[in-house]
Amino acid sequence: MRLDEQFIHELTGYPKFTWEPDVVLNLLTHLAVLQGRVLGKMQQFGFGVQQEAMLNALAEEITKSSEIEGAIENSEEITGKVLQKAVFWQKHSEEIPNKTQREIMNRLLDGFEGNFTSGKAAKILKTSQPTVNRMLSELVEKGFLEMKGAGRSTHYVLSSR
Repeated sequence: MRLDEQFIHELTGYPKFTWEPDVVLNLLTHLAVLQGRVLGKMQQFGFGVQQEAMLNALAEEITKSSEIEGAIENSEEITGKVLQKAVFWQKHSEEIPNKTQREIMNRLLDGFEGNFTSGKAAKILKTSQPTVNRMLSELVEKGFLEMKGAGRSTHYVLSSR
């Protein structure tokens, strides 16, 4: 069986490997040259595209490594979420300068389970209820969140904008 047809933990001698330093060095040098060429070509497209491609590659590398170890079952879904969050912050980071508001947005972007209420937010963020209410109201006013329900059932979701 070829090396690229099996998982690393299936290799004979795992986890004690031996290698030829000169062979590894040559491969890494070649890889660095190829990476430089790719980055050079990406500069033609502008910084945003280059940054998104790098984030995509990084997210894919992380999720594929975890997938091999059995920690992640759906790497495409996770890669999509990571990219969505990165693109969101690239576009809107200056519009949300407040640390507490950023934490609120991160919780929701990460897929908060259940209803995100001001009471839950106050406990999670270790912040007073009036402060959280003010932060949530500002995020609604700016169009980042939508308020659902009324009274005790009021909760917040990401805006569809």
